[in-house]
Amino acid sequence: MRTLTAAVVTVALLATSAIGQQRRQQDIDLQAAIRTETVDGDLNAAIKQYRAIVERYAQDRPVAAQALVRMADSYRKLGNPEARTIYEHVVREFADQKDAVAEARANVGATATLARRRLWSGLNLMFVNGAASPDGRFITANIDGDLGVRDVVTGITRQVTNSRKGDQVKNPAYVSYSRISPDGKRIAFAWNPRVSEPELRIIGIDGSKEETIYRNPESDWIGDVDWALDGREVLAKVRTRNSTGQIAWISVGDKTARILKTLPWTSLGRMALSPDSRHIAYDAGPDAGSKNRTIFVLASDGSKETALTAGLGETVVGWMPDGKALLFATNRRGSRELWAIRVVDGKPAGAPGVIQEEWGGTFEPLGITKNGSLFYTQIGVAGFANVWSVDWNTGSVSAIKDVSDGLIPDMGAAWSPDGRNLAFIAHRGSNLLTNRFIAIRSIDTGEGRDLVPGDLIATSVKWFPDGNSFLVNLVYTVDAKTGNVRKFLDAYQSEWMPDRKSVMYETRDRTGRANARLFIRELESGTDREVPVVAQTDARPLFINFALSPDGQHLAFIPGYSPHMMTVSVMPPNGGPSRQLLSGDRLLIIGWTPDSRRIVYSKGEVVTGEEVWSVPLEGGEPVRLQLQLNGDRTKGFSIHPDGRRILYTGSRQEREVWTLENLIPVVQNALRIAK
Repeated sequence: MRTLTAAVVTVALLATSAIGQQRRQQDIDLQAAIRTETVDGDLNAAIKQYRAIVERYAQDRPVAAQALVRMADSYRKLGNPEARTIYEHVVREFADQKDAVAEARANVGATATLARRRLWSGLNLMFVNGAASPDGRFITANIDGDLGVRDVVTGITRQVTNSRKGDQVKNPAYVSYSRISPDGKRIAFAWNPRVSEPELRIIGIDGSKEETIYRNPESDWIGDVDWALDGREVLAKVRTRNSTGQIAWISVGDKTARILKTLPWTSLGRMALSPDSRHIAYDAGPDAGSKNRTIFVLASDGSKETALTAGLGETVVGWMPDGKALLFATNRRGSRELWAIRVVDGKPAGAPGVIQEEWGGTFEPLGITKNGSLFYTQIGVAGFANVWSVDWNTGSVSAIKDVSDGLIPDMGAAWSPDGRNLAFIAHRGSNLLTNRFIAIRSIDTGEGRDLVPGDLIATSVKWFPDGNSFLVNLVYTVDAKTGNVRKFLDAYQSEWMPDRKSVMYETRDRTGRANARLFIRELESGTDREVPVVAQTDARPLFINFALSPDGQHLAFIPGYSPHMMTVSVMPPNGGPSRQLLSGDRLLIIGWTPDSRRIVYSKGEVVTGEEVWSVPLEGGEPVRLQLQLNGDRTKGFSIHPDGRRILYTGSRQEREVWTLENLIPVVQNALRIAK
């Protein structure tokens, strides 16, 4: 019996020793990995060591959990999103390891990164007043004045109302602000006629049961709208005819209005109702353009109000889904940024935190969904620089290549005199006024460079005949190598004469609308010769614009200033009688074909976009070029010296719908840091 007992004790001691040795080895391996991470600073090597520990000692949950947390820390230091996945795995699968879980929870917010996703583009710039449904599935929209709904998943947009019936002249009213109810079944929207009082209406999301719940002869505008949580009332921002702003509850049942707050309309900004309907956040300032706007939180029964921010130019964006934080945009650090502040019982609770820097001035919120995604619109810029082949007799064109080179081309386009290079004015990013430059590219290789024309905000560009300089904005010379700028002419507009030794230019008085005179300057001698023209009438400018034919025999011009009745006329460049070729709306001469047989011009309305046409010098039917202009007005157009190719450049602004996702952990982390 003693022998058996001794044997059992011996086995137990050996097992304990083995477990102890394994524990020591686990500790040794873990400490080696930590040393690689913290002392050597080799995070990638440490990650491999931690992964090996997890695989080797998977049954030892304390060690595995600790190794996973350290591995996530290493990923986080590398900025790798894998860190968040591992932290969440620890929280989910290692609930019994309280220390590891606590550390993982504390760090998961630090791994959170915002994700931006574009949902809808190509929208009219006036699309600013829609809203996202609470579940993020739908977006309400103004569709040609009527209410529409966009399905985010399918991309299908359908019209919900038909109040305008397609007649914008007889029925000049339109949907402005709208909001989907918390249950996703109804839409409240403002219907704003231009000649009578506005209405607040509700309708089923399927277009059924439309009714008006508010109409007041003393009101002339309805702005932001939102639903109470129980769906029995709609919150609305109303402007009265004496320019008073009202925050009001409108009853869906008895259609009565309950005014909570009145203040000058020009001071009242955006408004947002908390998810539990207990509080209303709004921003207000001395006037509409003030930089000293403050966000206030008003109890939904109007009983009390608290200033939430410091009056540093803040505007309301929206409440987080739990109602414990409010997002707002601010300029407090010099640029537009997205911030958050914790709110408890309608009062600020702690310091605000930054959510997104460089937020941009064209941002318009559409709401925050239940999962913490912010829907918003912004103005995007799309650019193009396309080379086309062209048949002037038929107007047919064929795209050859896109030469935009990742830039945003806007105004100006020009072929070099030898036709081997092209130039256009372009910019990067959204600040086109201060970041414009001349992009010079080879038509064959695409190689080139960007030339900054000093401090000029360039709007047009032409090559000098020698190819070594540019004529920018019609009156400045810019060296093609150095970018140095000098004044070339004190003129309103100018054009090279065919001999390339003289320039035709126009001068006007300081108003730019009278006393226009036309001169030809000999560049070598600097002498001017005035071109005699028929006397002006009504003190209007001589030319809207003009262009000399390549052979120097004809001057095409548009006289006078009447956008609804313009004419294209031709006269000898040295003066004399003129003859009219055509007339029409909003005309602009682009140039001549190289054979001097056709004048190229554009026409079109701002809304419908611009068309490019050509007309024979001898008269006859104009021919429209079959260009795909995407509803844009001409920004830059140049005809290649061979006459068979054209360069068309431009940019357009359009409104886009985006989401900013993963807000919940980012806001939580920002407010934790801001404490």
